[in-house]
Amino acid sequence: MRSLKHIATGVLIAGLSFGSIGTANAQVRPTRTPGAAFDAAKQACDTAINNRLSRITTLQRLINDSQHVTSDHRSTLLSQLASASNGLSQLKAKIGSDADPSTLRTDCRNIVQDFRIYVLVSPKVREVLVSDWETDIASRLSTIAGKIQTAIDSAKAKGKDVTTAQSDLAQMKTAIANANAAIGGVATSVINLQPSDWPGAHDTLVTGRQSLRTGRDDLRTARDDGRNAAQALRQS
Repeated sequence: MRSLKHIATGVLIAGLSFGSIGTANAQVRPTRTPGAAFDAAKQACDTAINNRLSRITTLQRLINDSQHVTSDHRSTLLSQLASASNGLSQLKAKIGSDADPSTLRTDCRNIVQDFRIYVLVSPKVREVLVSDWETDIASRLSTIAGKIQTAIDSAKAKGKDVTTAQSDLAQMKTAIANANAAIGGVATSVINLQPSDWPGAHDTLVTGRQSLRTGRDDLRTARDDGRNAAQALRQS
């Protein structure tokens, strides 16, 4: 059986590390036996899987609780999360039966490499949910813009000066169009990203996040422009 150093090094490669045992003032730290170190490494990997399973449960709840996610996106994301959960559960069982450090090291590494729950799955799910939410808000703002336009047309027919209101509404419509342009391709670009796409998927996620921020800012601008248009109409 390999030494504690070799086992700890293998686990570190998998994204996990184990601190030395001992008090802050101890000059000599007690050394675990190879068997104890192996068991500790196995436990650490098991904990890493449990944490990821917990994250998946949280993501599933976010999806199910969302009032804006489309049915297609909901179905796709929940299916992906179920697959990841099953895969991690199977890996958990395998790690529990691992009998040598080399196999354990490989399996612990796969917790990260084969699933990417924290760096890929979590942000992907959140970006899809935010994209659908912003798309819904843009749609609602478009409906409001239509009602404002109807009110402007009615006021204009009565001889009122609606120049300012019409200008504010035009800006509102432009902001909505800009938001839709920013949001439009985000969900499609990220929803099918897989662990095997890493690290290239990182850039796709970053781009998606930036687009959603731009879309959010455009929607805020559209909201403010709509308020200005309504206020100008009341004062006309």
